[in-house]
Amino acid sequence: MENAEWSANIAMVVDGILRAPNDNAMIMSGALLYHSLVKSHRVTLIVDSMAREKVQYWLRVNGLVDHADEVYYEVGDPEDICDRRKLQLQKLRQHGAVSFVVESDTEAAEMFHEIGVPVMLYVHPKYMKPEHRPGFKQEVTPWNSLVTTVRKEREMRAMDVRLNDDF
Repeated sequence: MENAEWSANIAMVVDGILRAPNDNAMIMSGALLYHSLVKSHRVTLIVDSMAREKVQYWLRVNGLVDHADEVYYEVGDPEDICDRRKLQLQKLRQHGAVSFVVESDTEAAEMFHEIGVPVMLYVHPKYMKPEHRPGFKQEVTPWNSLVTTVRKEREMRAMDVRLNDDF
């Protein structure tokens, strides 16, 4: 269905939305979102990988072939996710206005929000890195707790008969 009047340019990040971050498993709910969007909009995938051929193979194998284009992580692109997304957004805007971005990284979503780009934050608890979850607070373990843990582990090791040489 090619209707330029109603069609919008949408960017969708692959990792964390379509593909699990730590392996090549497809995220089914992300695939449902992808297929819903590509029916009536021009979707460009944002890929945080330089392995273009491997990614394209993965997309074909998983039936994700109806999007308009792909933007890859390239040599010289910033390591910082927010800086990289800004660069990728510039590349996307060369082909027209971007209606919104579907993002899985909370920091990148916040950056899009701050620069005035509509963003849909896709949050799937099973595939999201803990540090990217909303409300994540990394707490420093108190020193006394670490000392207590080490003491308990040493006591347990001393009491473990399997570690004794006296058989």
